[in-house]
Amino acid sequence: MWMASSKHYLPKLKTSTQNLDHLISYFVLVISLVHRQTLGHLIKMAS
Repeated sequence: MWMASSKHYLPKLKTSTQNLDHLISYFVLVISLVHRQTLGHLIKMAS
């Protein structure tokens, strides 16, 4: 019984961690893009 449920549960866990990885990488990408835009804006204002 437990083996069957664990076999059913493990793929879900794996996909959820993959989704988390995708979310984190997407979040980092967005933050870096926003950060770059903000830096460029500040540099334009400073000069």
